[in-house]
Amino acid sequence: MQIRYAHSRSQAPEMVNFLRSSSPATQRRCCDDARVPRFVLVIEGSNWKDLDEIELGRLPAEGDPISTKYGTCLVTSAEATPDDQQFAGKIVCRLP
Repeated sequence: MQIRYAHSRSQAPEMVNFLRSSSPATQRRCCDDARVPRFVLVIEGSNWKDLDEIELGRLPAEGDPISTKYGTCLVTSAEATPDDQQFAGKIVCRLP
């Protein structure tokens, strides 16, 4: 936040917030509470597998990187599930 003080010595310093706009068009708020799809995430190592859940904006393609609790993994397969399921799909990824 940037603050500017008035230069009048006879008055107390007046703080002006430059981040706020007095225009009603810029004061309207937009709701961004859209539902984010949840996916089952299968992380494969050299001799182990781990299951996790992940929220992504869309189903990734093969070869896309995904950030996991083990670091960045590469997607090896991704499939969507029907809309009436708890999860939007299943993603299988491997450590590079």
